[in-house]
Amino acid sequence: IMTGVMVSKWVSDAFNRKGIYETWIQFKEYPYTFSEKPTPDQLIQAIADTTGWNLTLADVTTSGKGGMTVSFSKECALFTGPPQQQKEEFHMYDAEQLDRTILDSIQKTLQNNTIDSSLGDPSNLDIYYCMEGDKALELTNLNITIPMEQPYSSDMWENLSREPAKG
Repeated sequence: IMTGVMVSKWVSDAFNRKGIYETWIQFKEYPYTFSEKPTPDQLIQAIADTTGWNLTLADVTTSGKGGMTVSFSKECALFTGPPQQQKEEFHMYDAEQLDRTILDSIQKTLQNNTIDSSLGDPSNLDIYYCMEGDKALELTNLNITIPMEQPYSSDMWENLSREPAKG
């Protein structure tokens, strides 16, 4: 059975830049109730609560540069990987799938929940990512660096330079 599942995943991945799991999560929406209009940090915490992923931030999410900047702490799942016990609906099979899904989910959540769509297209809100110490987001387990001066786009993954693994 596992071989059939993996072959299906590989075929799906070959035809779709995003994996089948990221696509499934993208199609689903997960309602979360707030007593008042949530801050960007509360929205990110809601993703963490829903998925079980550690999304600890190093600093308060800030606005500027025509967008928002999210700074991740070194305890975040981007650097430590998925939890030992994962929620079945949000199970991630590898670091790239987890990292892409986290960054895409935060981007879409902030865009769709902080911008009034009557004032313009929420996807025009740029989201920037960095890590603790106001540094570029270095995903060392994947040998990828996401520049902090460049707005994030899921299309970035195809263009990011991957340095050969040191070892």
